[in-house]
Amino acid sequence: MRKSKFFRTAIVLSIAALTVFAPPALTAGKPVMGIQAEASEYKTLYFDNAVYYGEASGNTPNGYGTKEYEDGGKYVGEWSNGYRNGHGTYYYADGLRWYEGSWVNGVKSGTGYFMFANGDTYEGSWKNDKRNGYGVYTYADGRYYQGNWVNSVKSGEGYFRWTDGETYNGYFKNDMRDGYGVDRYANGEEYDGYFKSGKRNGSGKYYYNDGRVYNGNWVNGSVSGQGTMTYSNGEKYVGQWKNGKKNGSGKYYYRDGRIYNGNWVNGTPSGQGTMTWKNGSKYVGQWKNGLRSGYGKLYSDNGSYYEGEWANDKMNGKGYYRTASGITYEGDFKNGTMHGKGTITSADGTSYTGTFRNGEFVG
Repeated sequence: MRKSKFFRTAIVLSIAALTVFAPPALTAGKPVMGIQAEASEYKTLYFDNAVYYGEASGNTPNGYGTKEYEDGGKYVGEWSNGYRNGHGTYYYADGLRWYEGSWVNGVKSGTGYFMFANGDTYEGSWKNDKRNGYGVYTYADGRYYQGNWVNSVKSGEGYFRWTDGETYNGYFKNDMRDGYGVDRYANGEEYDGYFKSGKRNGSGKYYYNDGRVYNGNWVNGSVSGQGTMTYSNGEKYVGQWKNGKKNGSGKYYYRDGRIYNGNWVNGTPSGQGTMTWKNGSKYVGQWKNGLRSGYGKLYSDNGSYYEGEWANDKMNGKGYYRTASGITYEGDFKNGTMHGKGTITSADGTSYTGTFRNGEFVG
């Protein structure tokens, strides 16, 4: 049985009590009254289907004494006006649980140590028979909590450690992480931010093992809302998220100098967006699954210009193309080249219409 700091106090009190009386266990079956020093102070009382032996005033326990209950439980300690008051130890009938500490009017209040039937222990403050105030709870499986309690649930500031090494230091509510806190996970990752009902909710910063850092909003444990993700290779995304993926409006800075600014769906550019290249080229138009698809305009760094339909990141369908020198083509495109019916017009205004195949005029 664990001997807390309260155990030592109980020993001192027990020795002092023995100078006046001895509990039944020490009398070898002899009548307790036979060893009384002062009959007026020590009594054996029977009431409420229980037996009390110890100091009393009339028929009321007062002072130090032991009460054995009908269900097999037993209390050894201080009494006042018939109630457990002061320091004492209560042994439950199951033989596994026990409490040692302070009592007020028959209930655990003050500081005390409790051993649970499953091996869990709690040492700290009590009020009205419940854990209230600061206390340390050690689980039999190795988990550990120290911090504030309200009516036997973790509430307020506290520290929790799991068996796998994960730790949380922050606020609790209703036995769950709630409010601001820092969670350091067993794999080395870390979250610094707000929780709600045990999950990451609100503003928070997450440090990933692969070097990524996310700073922004969370909903029910996943990245959702406005936020910034910085990648280990220097790339960065600033924008909206949903369920851990880029969704909505956002801007992505690529390592090679490209910048995409536009709509995202499930982590890829989809919808309307603009891509600019380091060399000055720019595409403004529609995207699908990260590829140019739909209607769009391409302004190339060499001065050429295309406006029309796209598919699979290439000019496909109807479009208009103009070179830097002023030559234009309007017609069909396939896989980025003139293919199908179209009209070419030179810079001097000369034009011819016909059929093109793989970029070549065939008549």
